[in-house]
Amino acid sequence: MAIRAIRTLLPKCQSTDRELADMVASAAIQRGLSVSFDGADRGEIRVPYEL
Repeated sequence: MAIRAIRTLLPKCQSTDRELADMVASAAIQRGLSVSFDGADRGEIRVPYEL
């Protein structure tokens, strides 16, 4: 859902869906929020920040 919202608001965004998912997940985790994935790609999500 987040990716669809981002694509709607920022149609010229050049990041891939995977890159956007990683950014959203990373930001949520940093803020102590739980993360749930509903996309077809359920592979490993990179979290570039140390928690």
